[in-house]
Amino acid sequence: MLRRFGGRRKLEKYLEEIESSQWIEDNSKPCPKCRVKIEKDSGCNKMHCSKCDTNFCWLCGVTLDYQDPYGHYNLVTSKCFNRLMEGVEFSDDSDDSDEGFENPEDQFNWDEFLQDAIDEEAVEDAVEFLRHG
Repeated sequence: MLRRFGGRRKLEKYLEEIESSQWIEDNSKPCPKCRVKIEKDSGCNKMHCSKCDTNFCWLCGVTLDYQDPYGHYNLVTSKCFNRLMEGVEFSDDSDDSDEGFENPEDQFNWDEFLQDAIDEEAVEDAVEFLRHG
């Protein structure tokens, strides 16, 4: 297996690149003008591409009017009417704990992510090889 991928480090780097590419594909959308991938990690659904200065809707991908980008969300005939803040989680400021996750179930499961992102059999082969050489 090492020869096939060019060594252990190259195999590890290859797996990291696959994981990264899959994460970008799953968590970003292309700008409708320049196609650069844009990640939304918080905030409203009006997105701004810093590469080409285009505003677009995260939900439907339509290019928004530069002078009135929020008009899209106020137009009754728009499929995104009243959805500017859809998906935004508002925090409860009454809980100031810095303890992180209270339940282990709330933590991100990398094993599950990797198995879904890459062919399960290939992952098993690569992991087995990395563990046992």
